[in-house]
Amino acid sequence: MKKQFLIFVIGHNSSGKTFISKKIADSLKISRINNDLMRDFVIKNILFYNNTTTSYLGKKIKSINKSVYKFSHSLILELLDQKQSVLVDGLNIIKKDRSIYLQTFDKNVTRIIIETQIDEKDLLKRLKKRDVKSKDDRWVEFYKNNRKDLYNPIQDNEADHVLYYNQNNLAEIIKQLKKIIK
Repeated sequence: MKKQFLIFVIGHNSSGKTFISKKIADSLKISRINNDLMRDFVIKNILFYNNTTTSYLGKKIKSINKSVYKFSHSLILELLDQKQSVLVDGLNIIKKDRSIYLQTFDKNVTRIIIETQIDEKDLLKRLKKRDVKSKDDRWVEFYKNNRKDLYNPIQDNEADHVLYYNQNNLAEIIKQLKKIIK
């Protein structure tokens, strides 16, 4: 039987999660679930949620997030049930929340967490670029007032394997993943 694995890519907004997730999913030929894409779909296509901003936690974005996480969780379970491996891009940054999430999966599935690490100065530059692109979103403010202090770094015992992406080691991460999933 083919070895199944579940990869979670976790980190701050603008830390490179989507970039490395796309590269890894393409390299390993596995399905990628991106919660941001699902959130954007809801905002664009469900009238009640139109014009909801994503960079701060108002009632509407909290409502969307709740639905997105439930759907994402169901989709992951379905793919695993179909004997597929999955990469999840953008899982929760709070340890208590992600532990509940990680514990719901079959123990026969190899769980891998990749934490994106970035210098705060570089992160703030990236968030400022997001602010400039959008008239409503406030990414720098959201990071400073909400995300920064909530973030719980990954602990090595949270998954079967924990890897750290430092903005320069993508090839090494992919090499390690290929070794793990053999």
